[in-house]
Formats: sequence, C-alpha cells, structure tokens
Amino acid sequence: MRTGKNRTFTIDPKRTEAVREQIQRGKGIYGGDITRMPTRQGFAHDLTFQPAPEIRRHPEDAAEEADKSAFLRHTPLEVEIGFGRGGFLRHRAARFPHKHFLGFEIHKHLCIDMADRIHQQGLTNLRICFEDSRAALPSLLPERSIDRAFVFFPDPWWKRKHIPRRLLTPVFLDLLYPLLTDDGVLSIKTDVLPYAEIVEAMFAEDPRFVLRPEFEPIIFDDFAPTEREVYCLRQGLPFRSFCYTKNPNAT
Repeated sequence: MRTGKNRTFTIDPKRTEAVREQIQRGKGIYGGDITRMPTRQGFAHDLTFQPAPEIRRHPEDAAEEADKSAFLRHTPLEVEIGFGRGGFLRHRAARFPHKHFLGFEIHKHLCIDMADRIHQQGLTNLRICFEDSRAALPSLLPERSIDRAFVFFPDPWWKRKHIPRRLLTPVFLDLLYPLLTDDGVLSIKTDVLPYAEIVEAMFAEDPRFVLRPEFEPIIFDDFAPTEREVYCLRQGLPFRSFCYTKNPNAT
C-alpha cells in the first residue's frame, strides 16, 4: 500500500519545470516515447471498448470501430483516470444509465478485472481504456466533451527520477482544460500530503480553475468510495480532497 510511511516525497520544482519544457518541445512523457507506460509488465498500450474480460490492442473490425466512435460521441462524458478496482466508476455508471463513462488505467490486470465486472453488471454505458490518459485523451475526445473528471489517489511516484510520471502537473492541466465543458468539474483525492500541497499550490497559480469545495458533497453523495479511500478511513489515515471547476473565461 502506498501509505508513505518512512518515505520521502521528492519536491523538485526545477526538475518539474524541465519536464514540462521537454514535453512542450515534443518529447514524450516517458523516456521520449509517448506510448510507453510505466508498468512492470512492459505491455504496450492497448485499447478495449468491449465489455468482456479481454484486452485488445485495437477494435478488430469496422463494426467495433463504429461502436467505439458512437460511444465517444455521446458527450459530455464522465472520466476517471486511474480507476483501480473501479467500484466508484461502476456505481456511478449504474446510477446514471443515461450518461456515458470512460475509465483509464495503466495496469492490465485491473483492466481485465474491470472489464469482467462491467460485463457481469451489464453496464453498457461504461467503457475502459488501457493506456496513459495523457497520450489517449487528445486523440479520443473533442473539446468540451468532459463534464466530470476524477483523479483519486494517483500513484505519487516518490523519487526524483520519476517526477515525469506524476499525473497532476501543469502539463496535465494544459491537456484537460480544453476537454472540460464550460461548467466542468475536476475532483482529486490523495493521501500523500506533500503531493496534496503541490496540487494546491499548482491550482492556486492557474486562473483556469476555481476551487469549489461546496461541490464535493453534491458530486459524491451516496456513491461508493474507492478501495483506497475505504482503507484510509478504516486506518484513520489523513487524505485531502479537492474540487475545481473550469473557468471558461480564463486566457
């Protein structure tokens, strides 16, 4: 478990800014290759749009490709990045059958488990993507197509050399801002308190997002917490929650 006990979270603004500059010059997120993901298994990026316990690299025929495109046109979507066991996203999809949901996860075994559970529950309004969201989102979705984005307990990537792998960075905000609807909401939770401080400071300097703590009870009322949140609550571990709305008038 990523409790952070006896671990030091590296804070290095110069390294973070250097990574941003490299990406802006066209370098990929991981080692210069934007399709490379930090998985121990070393799998290449795969994509699934079938609610079955199978992960394939691409849709296999024209009918599957058409189905994928039709699903993604049903906007605005709700998107969870790093869904883990997927309880929150499945519960939300079951509660709102008229909406479409898209989940991203970089661990293949979690994607297979999630696809199996989607199939068992008969959720036709939820699809998953086994790929880094930073590589996939710009090619999958048009502007103003996400009205809710969730990032819960992301991997903190503790070490200095792993700073490029951290999701919550100015680069991610640059990507997400145009994809959110004008009243879109980004919800974040983390139990790594130094990471939370970085997130808070980053948003405080970005006029494109407005902190709206009053939205949290509205969005999360009656919804299943994530596995990590349950663990934190049972162990009495602190965690931070943030809700931000898009400022459509920011330049």
